[in-house]
Amino acid sequence: MKNIFLSEHDEMVKFLKKASVNKEYVLINVDAHPDLSLPSDELDFDNFIITCVTRNYFSKIIWIKDNKSIDMEDGFYEFNVFWDSEFSEWKCDLERPMYFLNNEFIEEKERVEDIVSSSENNFKKVQLEVISQKNLSRSKFAGLNWVLSIDCDFFSAANPFKSDLLNTASILGEQKSIEIKNNFLKIKTYQEWNHVKKNLIVSKEWNAAKTLIEYGFLETFYSNEEIEEKMLAIIKFLKTNFEKQKCLSVLTCFSFFSGYTQRERCPKIVSIIDAVFKNFDYFWEKA
Repeated sequence: MKNIFLSEHDEMVKFLKKASVNKEYVLINVDAHPDLSLPSDELDFDNFIITCVTRNYFSKIIWIKDNKSIDMEDGFYEFNVFWDSEFSEWKCDLERPMYFLNNEFIEEKERVEDIVSSSENNFKKVQLEVISQKNLSRSKFAGLNWVLSIDCDFFSAANPFKSDLLNTASILGEQKSIEIKNNFLKIKTYQEWNHVKKNLIVSKEWNAAKTLIEYGFLETFYSNEEIEEKMLAIIKFLKTNFEKQKCLSVLTCFSFFSGYTQRERCPKIVSIIDAVFKNFDYFWEKA
């Protein structure tokens, strides 16, 4: 099985475009982070997925996340992404804290309907399945053509903004930082978000809290044996749900220079991934 190594996730876009020619497929993204930011003026590693959705490369996504990730709950999500000509930017109707934080969420149903009716070509339906490693079993997209996207940070993640995070936490104090994080984790709706944000603005803690929320990236460190176990769990999931012959592409990014993969673990992670795909038939049968 051919696996193409790339520096960062946004470099995958041209390969995802090529895979979409005369083929519909589900993107399986193995990653410490969801990478579901909406498109902006610049293609980046955190918005490459939805950028591809807006370009009609695919609309079905599986995010296989680390067991320690708290970014989204496991489940099946259906939402819409659309171009808002009034503000000249992409918006969505998925209630997710990071969309609230970036002002990318539109709450008013009537406004969404108006945008959709006036710009059908810039309205995209997205189906997203989120599965933690410990819950890997059957997928709603089983049997489809598939493209596998692997980020090395899934196997040991670093936070390139850790110093900013620690500085902000020291300003707020440990107890207040924990309180803000806990309140943030409880947010499920836009109404709850506005309530939390309002209280932080009143207490003049919003700017610090925003940094705490925005840069609170997952950090993990796994042994060689754990990395191998994680990789085998992915292969087992693939074999359970998909046909080997329906794989259109396998792409792996290092996330080394961006700082999201633990640098001291990256060479070993790459070595393990490379060995698995050079001997893919063996590992597929073993799974």
